[in-house]
Amino acid sequence: MTGGFQGAMQVSLQPFKTQRSFSVRQLDRCFNWPTLNGKRNLIVSSPAIFTKPIRQIKASDQIQQHIRDHILENNLRPGDTIPSEVELASIFGVGRPTVREAMNALAGSGLVQISSGRKPRVSVVNAAAIGRIFEHGLAIQQLSALEVLEYRRIIETGCAKLAAERATPEQRLELVKLADNLKDAEGDLKAYSEADIDFHNSLANAAMNPLVRLTVQAVAGLALESSRTGLRALTNASEYSDISRIHMDIAKAIQSGDVEATGQAMEVHFDSALCRLKKLSPKPDA
Repeated sequence: MTGGFQGAMQVSLQPFKTQRSFSVRQLDRCFNWPTLNGKRNLIVSSPAIFTKPIRQIKASDQIQQHIRDHILENNLRPGDTIPSEVELASIFGVGRPTVREAMNALAGSGLVQISSGRKPRVSVVNAAAIGRIFEHGLAIQQLSALEVLEYRRIIETGCAKLAAERATPEQRLELVKLADNLKDAEGDLKAYSEADIDFHNSLANAAMNPLVRLTVQAVAGLALESSRTGLRALTNASEYSDISRIHMDIAKAIQSGDVEATGQAMEVHFDSALCRLKKLSPKPDA
């Protein structure tokens, strides 16, 4: 496999030689110049491309793209190997630090796994890599807690409806047990919020859709923090009981296979979460 990989890549990584001057004849072949009084109006009509600076693409970025292409074009699957750092450095004619930079970036995005003494392998797509993007967005205030909740509402309501249709008997029973766990954890902020996330992750599994599962689990870290934030707004034990009851309503609706009741219970759940979040949100200045 390495030989084919090398043959395909060596050509495509040759540096581009940019021609910096053009004859009128060359330009005529490329562009249909407008004329003014029978002459080319080059000042008025020169293409905007000539006003843009030429940018060099980093070698490590090129290597990343070629490895992505290699994975796709060769239908590689999770666990399949790609050439080692030493082999890639030879193939691309670059130093090992450049290859290492590319591989670390690919590993950070969840596309490959790298470990000492072993060839890199194609990764299983995992929620953690996606979740880091969401967490970064929240950390730099590109996303707000309200926006995360709205996103969860859209995704998880549909997810729950799928679970009502598709979940196995074992998964339906597990959701009821997890809803019971919430009741047992009432009053303990840490335990309750973790039980809440366990319930929602199990809900994602029961939807029987890998993309839905990844999406829900990707925001699990944000959801955990959001859950704890919302629970801090609770002032008495009865409010914990209300949330537990809502989760049990969801679990029972899924257990019975009632899609409509499941959707309604999820709407009640997120209405309740939204109210708690608004209690803690600073009011805008009058």
